[in-house]
Amino acid sequence: MKLLLSESIKNRYTKLAPALDEKTRRRWAAIEAEELGYGGITVVANATGLTPRTIRNGIKKLNGGEVVDTNKQRKAGGGRKSSVDKQPKLLEALENLVEPYSSGDPMKPLRWTCKSTYNLSDELQRQGFTISPTVVRGLLKELGYSLQSNRKRFK
Repeated sequence: MKLLLSESIKNRYTKLAPALDEKTRRRWAAIEAEELGYGGITVVANATGLTPRTIRNGIKKLNGGEVVDTNKQRKAGGGRKSSVDKQPKLLEALENLVEPYSSGDPMKPLRWTCKSTYNLSDELQRQGFTISPTVVRGLLKELGYSLQSNRKRFK
């Protein structure tokens, strides 16, 4: 009986899994486990590969009357903080590095710099900031800069 039940849960989960996000997967597993009663958490965990702790957390949320917000997966304010939030003087330091080497009309929206993102990130790291060339590229774009380099021309 438990084997048949486990296969049935596994089949449903396999069909539903691609459409479920983290929160709805936990809720679905919790509902299945509650429906089975005693031993349900173990059966659902074995059938789906989810941990029993995940299913228990889902049951707590269900019984706590949590309202599901379909637009969000995580609580507000979650996730990694941006480099600028963690290092408030970062933008100013980057602007000071780039300004002497920038070209273009400051009154027009397009300004560019010839300094590479790698050189800029190295210099900022020497100043004590934690930053990568990829983050430098994003910040330059945010500041309205375009990256330009000398173009080699062959005759």
